[in-house]
Amino acid sequence: MTATEALPDPRLVLTLPGAWLQIDPSDRELSHRRIGDFVKRAMGRADELATVRAAMREALGTLMERSATGGAAGTAESVFVCDEVSRGTKLPLCVSVFTPERMRISPTVGTAPDAVIGAFHEALVAICDGDGWEHVSCRDGAALRRVRVVDEPLSADVPDETARIWGVDYWRTVPDSKRLVLVTATSPLADIPETLVRLTDAIVATSRFVVGHRPSISHSDTHDPGTP
Repeated sequence: MTATEALPDPRLVLTLPGAWLQIDPSDRELSHRRIGDFVKRAMGRADELATVRAAMREALGTLMERSATGGAAGTAESVFVCDEVSRGTKLPLCVSVFTPERMRISPTVGTAPDAVIGAFHEALVAICDGDGWEHVSCRDGAALRRVRVVDEPLSADVPDETARIWGVDYWRTVPDSKRLVLVTATSPLADIPETLVRLTDAIVATSRFVVGHRPSISHSDTHDPGTP
C-alpha cells in the first residue's frame, strides 16, 4: 500500500455470549444456507415439525430482506440472532449493526469520543429527539443508549393483534474519527427489560473495531452455530 492510499474503514466486532446466527444482508446465498442450518439445529428433523421449520425459515428470511432494504439508518451490515445465551438457555434476541454513511459529526469537533458523542447528543436535542438517551461506557469510545417498548402487529394479515417488543439503540463512536455506528437490539421479552439492558450494555461495552472485516462475532465461548 502506498502512502496516499486510504485505509479501509474499521468494522465493528461484537463479543456475543453463547450461540448466535449471523446474517449478512449483502450475501443472501450464504445467509440462506446459514438460516437453513440454524433451523435444523434448533428444530430437529422430525416430520411433524416440518411446518414449524418452514415458518421459522420464512421469518428469518423476512428479517434478512428487511435488513437489506434498510431504513432511516441505512442497510444493516450484519444481523445476529441469538440461539442460546448460554448452553441450554434460549433467548429470543436480535442484534443489528448499521454504519450510516452520512452520520459524521461537524468538522469543528475533534475526534475525542466524549466530544463526538456530546456533539451528537446536542444535535438530537436540537431536533427534539434528545429525551431518553443515556451515556454508557465502551471500549476505546463512548456511546448513547435509548430503550423503547412498542406494540407491534403479530402479522400484516392481523394488524389488530399485537405483541409488546423491547428494543434498544446504541450510537457508538468509531475510534480516531467523527463517525458513529448504530447497534440495535430487539426482543419479545418486554417483561425483563433490566436483564436485557445489562446484556446489551455488556455487548456494546466489549465491542471493538478492526480494519478490513465486516461486523462479526467474537465468541465468548465455543458453542458456535454460525461464524463468518
